[in-house]
Amino acid sequence: MNQTDIKRNQAEEEIQREHAQLTILQDINMAATSSLDLHGVLNMLLDKISILLPYAASGVSLFNRETGKLEQLAVRHLDEMALTEVLEKSGGGLGRIAFENEAPLKIRNVRADSRLPQVAEFFIKHGLVSYLGLPLIAKGKVLGVLAILTEEEHEFSNEEIGFLSILAGQAAMAIRNAELFEQTKKQAVELEKANRVKDEFLGFVSHELKTPLHAVIAYTAMLRDKWLGEVNPEQEKTLEKITSNSNELLGMINSLLEVSRVEASGVEVERREVSLSCFLDDLRSAYEVPLGKELTLNWDYPSNLPVMKTDGEKLRHILQNLINNAIKYTEKGYVKISARSLPEEKRAEFKIADTGIGIPKESLPAIFEMFRQVDGSRSGPTGGVGLGLHIVKKFTELIGGQIDVKSEPGKGSTFTVTIAEIQE
Repeated sequence: MNQTDIKRNQAEEEIQREHAQLTILQDINMAATSSLDLHGVLNMLLDKISILLPYAASGVSLFNRETGKLEQLAVRHLDEMALTEVLEKSGGGLGRIAFENEAPLKIRNVRADSRLPQVAEFFIKHGLVSYLGLPLIAKGKVLGVLAILTEEEHEFSNEEIGFLSILAGQAAMAIRNAELFEQTKKQAVELEKANRVKDEFLGFVSHELKTPLHAVIAYTAMLRDKWLGEVNPEQEKTLEKITSNSNELLGMINSLLEVSRVEASGVEVERREVSLSCFLDDLRSAYEVPLGKELTLNWDYPSNLPVMKTDGEKLRHILQNLINNAIKYTEKGYVKISARSLPEEKRAEFKIADTGIGIPKESLPAIFEMFRQVDGSRSGPTGGVGLGLHIVKKFTELIGGQIDVKSEPGKGSTFTVTIAEIQE
C-alpha cells in the first residue's frame, strides 16, 4: 500500500469517527432534552461510550447534598457493589478530585498513583489501568463526575477529552432537568398536603368557634330584651356593640367555612331558572334606607329582565358581598346597583358602582386573593379577614361568569359581574 492509499484510509477513518461522534452527540442531546428518565439517559450515555471506547469501563456518580458524598448512579462493565465500596472507603475516589477541582482529571497509570491506595488496589484487582474523570457541570454548578477506566494503559488525547467533555455536559443537563422535575413534583405534593391541612384546620376551628359565639349572641339578645332584668341606656349601647361585633365575627367564621369548602372543591352548583327581575326585587328589599350615612342606594334595572338558568343562591351571595363592600367603604355619595340583559350573547351583566375610597391601581391584581386586604385604609372597624372577594370570584367562576373591577382612589370603584346562561 503506497503513501497515498494510507492517507486516503486515514482520512476515511477520520470521517467515519467524526460521523460516529456526531451521531452519538445527536442521540444523547435528544435524550437529554426530551426525557426526564435520568437512569435511561445515563445508561444510554454509558452505552455510547462503550461503542467509542470498547476497551473501557465507565460510571456516573452524583453529589448528594445531604450527605456530602459522591454516590454511584450508573455503571458499565464494572462490579457496582465493589465500586461503591471503594468509593465509600476512599471518600469518593479519584472522582472527588475532579469534582472539587471542577476540571478533568486524567491518570495514565492509576496503579502507580500513591494518592489513593484503596483505588490503586481496586484497579489492580479488576484489571484496570488508566482513568479519566470529567466533572458534570450544568449552569456553572458541579453535579457529579463521569468516570472512564481502561483495561490497557491509555493516554487520553485532548481531542478525546474535548469530545467526552461535551457528552458530560449533556449528561449534566439531563441530570439537572431530572432534578428540577423531581423537585417540582415534591413541591407540588407538599403544597397539596399543606393546603389540605390548612383547609381541615380552618374548617375545624370555624366549627368549634361557632358554638360559643352563638351562645354569646343569644345571651346578649336576652340581656337586650331585658329577660334578666332592666338595663340602663349605657348598658344598652354596650350590648349593641357586643351584638354588632359578634355578628361581624360570625360573618368571618362563615366566610372561613365557605372558603374551606370552595378550596376543597366541596361546593356544588345548582342551576335553576331564575327570573332576574324578581330576583333583584327580592335582593333590593333586603336593604333598608336610610343607612345611617350620607349615602343613597340607586337601583337601576328594567322590569322585563329575562329568566336565566343559573345558581341563584351563589349569584345572590356574589351581589350581596359586592353591595355590602360598597356600602362599607363609602361614607357619602351613592352606591348604584344596575343590571341589563345581553340577549345576543345570552348573558346578563350586573354592575355595583360606588363613590367610596377606591382601590389603588397597584392593589387591583391582588384583591381577589385569599386573606388579602386591599390596603391599610380598609383595616380597623370596617376590616375583615380578606375572604369576601376571594369567594365572590370563586363563585362567579363556578357559575360560568367573570368579574372585572375598575377603581380610582378617592373616586370609587365599579365591579362588573357577567353571567352566562348555561345551556343543557
